[in-house]
Amino acid sequence: MSVNLESSTASTRLMRPVLPDVDIWIKAFSRQMPDPLVVHAFKRAVERRQIFMVGLVRQALLARTANDRQLLRLSQVLGGFPDLPISSNDHVEAARRIQGQRSQRLVLSPWQAVLWSLAERTGAMIWSQAQHWSPLIANGCPASASIAAAQ
Repeated sequence: MSVNLESSTASTRLMRPVLPDVDIWIKAFSRQMPDPLVVHAFKRAVERRQIFMVGLVRQALLARTANDRQLLRLSQVLGGFPDLPISSNDHVEAARRIQGQRSQRLVLSPWQAVLWSLAERTGAMIWSQAQHWSPLIANGCPASASIAAAQ
């Protein structure tokens, strides 16, 4: 599915697209331990049509299910979130990022590098509260632990 980030309404056009990482999706959709602040912020971002999915995040979430019933249910829920396509150039840029961060002695996983490249290409913000993003944010990665940065 192709997603056009420019085709939003006038009220949402000013708001930055958001790419939640796996940790945010888990906190927003967890039945056992939902994070009320994340749930509320996620709901507002969905209402503003800011939330987009990346295929690898979808896969990571689906792989966490315990059985086919959970898999089907989660697949249906996540089906409402459009996937942003990852281009070949995103992978090339991701490899360049890994090389650049390596020269600064920072560890950047291939997944983080691709998400960073996709976020920069689309003007999106990565939303994650995971600590492994902190050193990358300090080096210009468009990520934040708070969705307020996307408003």
